[in-house]
Amino acid sequence: MPTSGYDAKVGASAPGLGQGLSSGDLGRQILTQSYGMNGAAAPVAVATVVTNVTERNVEAFFSPPTASDGAIVIGVPADASSATDAVGYFQRYDAINSELAQLQNAESGLQVANGNVTTNKKRLHQLRSARRTLEQKKKKLAARIERNAHPHFLHYLQVDRKGKVARLRGDMEKLNGQIANVEANIQQASTALSQANSQYSAFTNAVSRKNQLRAEKTAIFNSVIKSMTPTARLRQIAQNQNDQKMVLLAEQNLSAGIRNCLYTARSGMQQYQQSMQMLQRAMRNNRGAAVTNLFGGGGPEMFETMQQASRDRLINQAQIPADRAARAFVQAYAAFPAEARSRYPALCTQIGKVPFPRLRNAHFGGTMATKFIFGDIGDAFNDMHAGNKIRENMGIVQQCSQIAARQVQLIVAVEAAVGQNMAAMSNQLNMLNAQENEEKNTMFATRRSEAGC
Repeated sequence: MPTSGYDAKVGASAPGLGQGLSSGDLGRQILTQSYGMNGAAAPVAVATVVTNVTERNVEAFFSPPTASDGAIVIGVPADASSATDAVGYFQRYDAINSELAQLQNAESGLQVANGNVTTNKKRLHQLRSARRTLEQKKKKLAARIERNAHPHFLHYLQVDRKGKVARLRGDMEKLNGQIANVEANIQQASTALSQANSQYSAFTNAVSRKNQLRAEKTAIFNSVIKSMTPTARLRQIAQNQNDQKMVLLAEQNLSAGIRNCLYTARSGMQQYQQSMQMLQRAMRNNRGAAVTNLFGGGGPEMFETMQQASRDRLINQAQIPADRAARAFVQAYAAFPAEARSRYPALCTQIGKVPFPRLRNAHFGGTMATKFIFGDIGDAFNDMHAGNKIRENMGIVQQCSQIAARQVQLIVAVEAAVGQNMAAMSNQLNMLNAQENEEKNTMFATRRSEAGC
């Protein structure tokens, strides 16, 4: 295979392409050549370090420089008409693949190193805590030894004081041995933590380097493909991808509209639940008033009146969230996409039922009038009548909740159907992307073959 001036330069002197070089400088040297404005190549070539590969650099290997490019063209070999001039660039691509193969376990190694750092930090913390505990024990033990070795007042009466001092001093020797062991363990843990941090830093740099190489490799690959005329198959795949993305976008918009409708409907369900909770509280107050009515007079009578007032207020207020729930379902059905109704008629024909609850009201003024006229008998009548109202209202709200729950289930079913379509479209788009990558790999291999690599 003929070797151009650029090939000889890379193959002979560029480190990293057959010679040892640090990972930061691997294959970073390319050739910078000076061209005259008339297109005549000058024989002078100097080596320069390029940290980032751009598309213009790659395309320069496959097209001769023009006057509009200026006097300096990066990466253009001396003989731009020869296809083998691009061999150095493909060698750089292979060098990147080789280095990436060495860094394939960088991410897993980083996870292990991170786990080691965490484990060693935890152990070091435990050891230091144990040392503090032992130091406190040592301080207390030293005070006991001092009191018994140099007694004051009643300490002279201590039985076998000298023997006790000897025992305490023996305990002190054992405690000092324990502290020494902990200190040694702390030193070992500190060393292990330092090593773990070093490993973590090394793997972090490896992952960063791997990402840089991937970006450079992608830039080389995409620029080589860009420098070539797209094949008929690649153009067809691109058209199919565009069509599929448009269809998928429309389906995503449809799904978003259904989700908004579902969110509004569920908020209506919550309002029905709130109305039911208020009626349940009213029922508890009514039962409490009925029990209090049995005692009559004085304080219990006042408490009964308060319970009846709270009961009647809750009965009337329960209508408010029920009305809000009905309005929420009206808004949800108004926002329901018409396209969904046309595509899923079996599910959507039942969507649109709006339950409008009409609850019975309570009148506290009538309750008080009956109390004053008929006394405890009137209270019993009020409590019984209010209980019937509450039970009737609870039945109405429960029926509305059941209808609303069925509506929500139908909307969820439509959303699931749209989601299945979106999943199928996404799979189809992934298949097209795989076909695109396959065709580009074929084109890349073709250009490598043309370059004699």
